[in-house]
Amino acid sequence: MPETTQGQSLSAVRAYTMVVKVLRERIDSGQYPVGDWLPTERVIAEDLNVDRRVARAAINQLIWDGYVDRRPHCRPTVVRAGDNTSPSPVHSNSGSQQSSRDNYANDKNESSAASSVAYARDPLSPTNIVALMTWYGGGIPENRRSQQRVFEGINHELAESGYHAVVLDLGQLGSDEDNAKREAAHLQYVIDKGLGGVIFYPHAFRSNQNLVKEVMRHAPLVMMDRRIAPVECDFVCTSNHKAMYDLVMHLVDQGHKRIALVTKYAEIQPILDRTRGYIDAAQASNIEELVLMVPSHDADWDWTIADTIFSLPEGKRPTAAVCFNDFTACLFQKRLERLGLSVPGDVALAGFDNLDPSLDNGVGLTTIEQPYEDIGVHAARLILQRLENPSLPYQSVELPGKLIVRDSSLAAPSN
Repeated sequence: MPETTQGQSLSAVRAYTMVVKVLRERIDSGQYPVGDWLPTERVIAEDLNVDRRVARAAINQLIWDGYVDRRPHCRPTVVRAGDNTSPSPVHSNSGSQQSSRDNYANDKNESSAASSVAYARDPLSPTNIVALMTWYGGGIPENRRSQQRVFEGINHELAESGYHAVVLDLGQLGSDEDNAKREAAHLQYVIDKGLGGVIFYPHAFRSNQNLVKEVMRHAPLVMMDRRIAPVECDFVCTSNHKAMYDLVMHLVDQGHKRIALVTKYAEIQPILDRTRGYIDAAQASNIEELVLMVPSHDADWDWTIADTIFSLPEGKRPTAAVCFNDFTACLFQKRLERLGLSVPGDVALAGFDNLDPSLDNGVGLTTIEQPYEDIGVHAARLILQRLENPSLPYQSVELPGKLIVRDSSLAAPSN
């Protein structure tokens, strides 16, 4: 913490309390007149010799107490001189805080701009903590490594701004109902503990819409990889469509003209975008589309269609397959072995995620690497931006995936 002009080092809480008191006194005395802009965070921080985070927290407290109003895309404006009594609701052009919350909860009245509610901050309270709420691997080591990399990106970005990251592990994946209950309990925990923000990787994407909106009234929330429709919020993901398009075009460049997409059906954006990327690449290359729906586990009865297609004689069966993730690619390689087909000798194979660098037969797996650390960094930045200005329009950030070429996608055999 910076030192005061008397050379005494202040704790974060003492500095925060001092700044709130000084700003209130200046408003009450008319030094900061009603209707005028409040000085910027930087000016206040330099004037009172405190960290900008402390100045930001104090301004947000004044907004919460009703001294100051923050309209979208504008600096905070002094709206009243107070009497230093109990906090009053947030003031806005649309009415009281309760009215603002009612409008926010009404799906018909939602817009692409964020609510004008302000997030009050005490530098040493739980509001200084941002949670990554996720199924932290779900018992699969490869998934855990990817989530760890996301967390490293979040923690690195937050630490530079004086915030801290924690993981709220949702445990093992279960039924849709079980997932929804656990996610609801963790969302409520964020509210009850007063955490400063949450980066949410949801699986129960048909549930908890109202609870997510309630969290957003208390703290910034960023969804990662998938959305809970129709909730509008900040969002960060890999550019799944472009990455899958590039992966298929790599196989086309290798001479493959019969390329199957091996995927599962799920109404989540990453899978839908990857499927669309495959279809667009197939159409652009004038090759026949072949989408095979399979499970994400090794159940014989669910693989019947894929087994039938790849049991066709050479010259009719696909020469390549691209899977919606690496886990499915590894399962599919085993299925091909049962049919007497080798990878890459008979069938070229590619995955997605770069969580498993090689197949069970020792062949390196061509795949798309997701930018896990960058996803974490950008999710944290979205949180910090909304803490700085809660009225910002919601943002969606798509980050490019990286094509990793290994031996599993060798060139097609010449006819």
